[in-house]
Amino acid sequence: MELVTVGDVFSRFERVVQLLSHDFVEPAGRPSIVLRPLNELQDFHMGSGGQYGRSRSRYIELCGNLDLTLRNFDENIASRTYLVMVVTIPSPRRQIFVARLRPCSDAQGVIPVSRETNDAVHSFWWQLRKLYKFFADNPHPILQSKYFCDLPPELIGYVLEYSTNTDAPAARLVCRAFFDESARLHEQSYSIAFVDDPVLEQGPFAHPFEDICLYSNSVYLRQLRQFAFLLERVARRSNLLARVTHLFIRDLCRSDNLFGLGAERLWSSDFAFLGRASQWLVPRFPSLRRVSFQGVAISNVFLDVLAGSMVDRIGLNACTLLDGLHANRKVAQVRLPRVRTVEFRIHSDAWMETSGIWNMLSLLPNLVQLCISPCESNVPIDLSRPQDLSPNTISLPNLITTIIVGADWMSLPKFLTDLAVSAPRLEHLHVGLPPKATDFMAVMHYDAGELVDRISAWRTSLVSLSIALLSTLRQPVLDRLVEGAPRLQALSWALSSHPPYEALAASLGRLRHLRLFRSSCDSQFQPAIFEELASLCHNLDRVALAGREFSGDVARWKVIRADDGPGLEKMIVDRMETSIHPELDATWSTVICP
Repeated sequence: MELVTVGDVFSRFERVVQLLSHDFVEPAGRPSIVLRPLNELQDFHMGSGGQYGRSRSRYIELCGNLDLTLRNFDENIASRTYLVMVVTIPSPRRQIFVARLRPCSDAQGVIPVSRETNDAVHSFWWQLRKLYKFFADNPHPILQSKYFCDLPPELIGYVLEYSTNTDAPAARLVCRAFFDESARLHEQSYSIAFVDDPVLEQGPFAHPFEDICLYSNSVYLRQLRQFAFLLERVARRSNLLARVTHLFIRDLCRSDNLFGLGAERLWSSDFAFLGRASQWLVPRFPSLRRVSFQGVAISNVFLDVLAGSMVDRIGLNACTLLDGLHANRKVAQVRLPRVRTVEFRIHSDAWMETSGIWNMLSLLPNLVQLCISPCESNVPIDLSRPQDLSPNTISLPNLITTIIVGADWMSLPKFLTDLAVSAPRLEHLHVGLPPKATDFMAVMHYDAGELVDRISAWRTSLVSLSIALLSTLRQPVLDRLVEGAPRLQALSWALSSHPPYEALAASLGRLRHLRLFRSSCDSQFQPAIFEELASLCHNLDRVALAGREFSGDVARWKVIRADDGPGLEKMIVDRMETSIHPELDATWSTVICP
């Protein structure tokens, strides 16, 4: 990168340099005009002023700002400036001048220059002359030659190892080397993965759990002991484990089952080992707040350990409750009062996994958010409740958000009925399809009338409703929706057909609290229809068109209120990154699926 100096910039403006060769009388009082670009350059040369490092790129940027300032000054001020000599010093002979501005003329005549303007122009020239002399005496800046990234990596790691959680974000902004090392040392997630191996115990429950020796030489036990040794070593050398807030446990072992993950693997006694190991595994992470499982059968022992921790979020990806699968074992009622969020991702081959949803909900009295989604986009989820479990035994008084993706159209109404019994204060309900859903799921429509009747159970609490792929929405069903959810503030749907938009807009206009409305992009909704709806819904301030699977928006508008009626202002659609489970964008009341 070629270095451009301040002298190079001044040399491009001969008229300005010629005027700066004269001496100026020091103005009285404080200068009315501040030359910020030149002051920043002076601070850079002197190493003060809070600059962002004394780098070559920063210096070239400041010289570019100076070039723009002098170019504007040369065209508008220097061409009209003349000098008036006020005093002559004989020894050594030196003349001192005052800068004045020539008057300009227009069609109406000559426009005189005021005294204040002349004083401001003279003050400008005096400051410029002073800074010009400084740069003439100091033509080259002292650039930074050594950077933090030049330090050896082991020294950077040694320094950052003692930084606190408050200092770590600031350290990441220093340079790339600090960012990489700080991210490694202050990582907030920790992953444990059990790899596949042909040496696995065959058959479900080879012998009772209480007779399994923890010092067995099986592959699974050897991996557990390896993790234990590694964690103890890390704990002695640094406080890395104390910073971990998210623990991710994955089982990558696969049985000989044709479908891979299935009951055969989930029935393995390996997970009893994992449950016992959790008694020393979880306490190693004192700041743990979130635990995610993949392909793991969770025993009562593991749940009991989580109940004694500070974990408030649990993710279950193709998992089930181990003790609930055994006919001779009763599921222990281990309560998890601190858990506020639970996320299920259902695998079609994970036997009895759906029953595990209901068993898990019975253990979460303070649950706030529930998320259920499928592992495969072409297999609907059966949310049927086990016959031996009554919804009255499940109490979720604090549940306010429920996200259901890819639910079977036959079991969803019954699920909502049972959920209304357990969670009477639900505020946000989102029912959608997984992305890249096949045509089999795309033609599956939820019965509008049946769902609306279930939703009316939350008449006094529901404020956000999103349902993908509703069947034909007739006017009576629409009226029941308006009456059954009068407090709606956000409404999203994808319809196969609906009443004329005039009648639709009139009905939705009765929702006095409605602020956000979304429809699928393949429906008849257009910006003109949204404007008609905005004229009837006086609180409506946002509208959007969703994609085919209703998993993201393709267009968004902000409603602008004017005297001649409402209008629409197009907004940028942010692409929110998501994790393995669906994530809720609360601002736009939409669910982003992985």
